Amino acid sequence: MKKLLLLVLFGAFATAVSAQFLIGGHFNITSFKDEEKTDVSIRESNTTRLTLLPRLAYASGNLWYGVDAGVNTVKSKYTQGIITSETRTAITTIAPFIRYIKRPVANFGLWIEGQAGASFGNEKTGRIKTIEYSGFNVGLRPGVIFFIGDHLSFEASFGSLGYSSLTITKPSSTQQKDTFTQLGLILNGNALSPDNTIAGFSSGFLFGANWLF
Repeated sequence: MKKLLLLVLFGAFATAVSAQFLIGGHFNITSFKDEEKTDVSIRESNTTRLTLLPRLAYASGNLWYGVDAGVNTVKSKYTQGIITSETRTAITTIAPFIRYIKRPVANFGLWIEGQAGASFGNEKTGRIKTIEYSGFNVGLRPGVIFFIGDHLSFEASFGSLGYSSLTITKPSSTQQKDTFTQLGLILNGNALSPDNTIAGFSSGFLFGANWLF
């Protein structure tokens, strides 16, 4: 019994020594401009979308266990003639994950990640809250990773396979609620929203970096 206990303790110690903690995250920013001219006025819109998802994880062998927690924001400015309005959307996401990495060569790997996340936030026009968001996502995400030395790595992913749900509530009305869902392959990180202006749970292209301690 003592030998078995010592063997278990030795195995746990060896695993802890070989394991590493890491910090990192994903980042994505897009911006576009739309302009329409008529005989009487010019309508112009500028939209900037930012995804910032910091990461904290525990790496043991080919497995990573961790959580992504960050924010997606969309800032839109509309101008028509002398009238200008600004809308800002902010979505907070918390998403635990488990990742398996296969490294065919020392500096390159392929990974697949199982992740479940919850999102919540709101949209404001000026200082007035016009919409509230709440969402849920569960699925698999594939990607690639490049290792630069023993500590630094860069990664990229595009799309996810799973289920996503987004509920939109309009507090200014009679608490009207609309729920939109997707099941299957999701390639567009903004596809959860009917007007395609927010990213509830990022499933589009994401670029990330990690540092292992």
